[in-house]
Amino acid sequence: MPTFRVDIRVKSEIVFPTSDDFIVVEYLDSKYKITLRNAPALENKIVRSLDATIMGEAESMDEVGHDFRAILARWLDNLAYVCQCSLVIEKVWRVVEWEPGQKKRKFKALNVLDKFPETILSGNIIKTANALAQSDLPPHVRRALQCFRTALLLFSQEDRFMQFWTAVEVLANGSKEKKSIPIPCGECGGAISCKSCGDSPTRVPMATQAIRDLFFTIGVPDAGASFKLLSKVRHGITHGRTNDSIEAETGQSLADAVQLMGMVACNMVRKFVPEAIFDFTPTFKSCGGPYLSGQLIGGPLGEFEQPEGQDFPDEASIPDVKIDLIIVDESSNHVSNIKVTRANGHN
Repeated sequence: MPTFRVDIRVKSEIVFPTSDDFIVVEYLDSKYKITLRNAPALENKIVRSLDATIMGEAESMDEVGHDFRAILARWLDNLAYVCQCSLVIEKVWRVVEWEPGQKKRKFKALNVLDKFPETILSGNIIKTANALAQSDLPPHVRRALQCFRTALLLFSQEDRFMQFWTAVEVLANGSKEKKSIPIPCGECGGAISCKSCGDSPTRVPMATQAIRDLFFTIGVPDAGASFKLLSKVRHGITHGRTNDSIEAETGQSLADAVQLMGMVACNMVRKFVPEAIFDFTPTFKSCGGPYLSGQLIGGPLGEFEQPEGQDFPDEASIPDVKIDLIIVDESSNHVSNIKVTRANGHN
């Protein structure tokens, strides 16, 4: 497979003492080489980010940015724990072909494209949110609302899934029956009874059973199968299994599971919002999502030549492309201008 270099910006609470400092580590049995150094200082001369560079093999230039981002995130989990600090991957900003001695190299300059905001805000939506905010909702419903909003802020699909699940679990725990009920049979669901005396043992319902019951209460499509699927995903994530192994067991992609979990959480929260708090017809967006995380990334593909007699180009030889994007509306009318500059003077 071809070798690539990927440059990634990381917002960090820790930086090196000077701009000349850097570290190089080999990762995953030396399959990848990771270099960390300070990113350029801000206008106030304070450095708030690190520049990470990852070199390794990958199948294609189109997918390597996404793949290497995940590899870096896994490595940063360990640094965050060791230093007890926040490390947030901001963006993948450049991909370069990285075969030794290659005179002409392709590169891709990348930028995160902001999606157009949905033009749905209205007076009635604000009125609905305000009525919800000022209502006397139980604490577990307030916590579920917080979990739902937190899920929408997270980039990792696994983290999103778990926050959506937590929202549902909080609602289930807060609303479940506190009195003991008969222990059901695993096959038919009927109460288990003692053969000797005929008595039926009881227990306080567990959160899992309460969650399952809510799936049926709110009318989740194919509620039993959906609950079983999402429970397996949740179990796999909490036990540290890889996404591939979870997907192999469930036969569903993690992306599909996140989308379904988001829809369930949205509808579950809606069930616990009493209509009585509204003295008007409220306006809620549909619980159809999308609930997947991700970034829309794009930029130009170019080539450059490195100086003779070098295995790899030095930093000054690699085009550093800064991109302002053309944004067009649905009628192809420009709403901003394009500007492409090459900070180190390359065409």
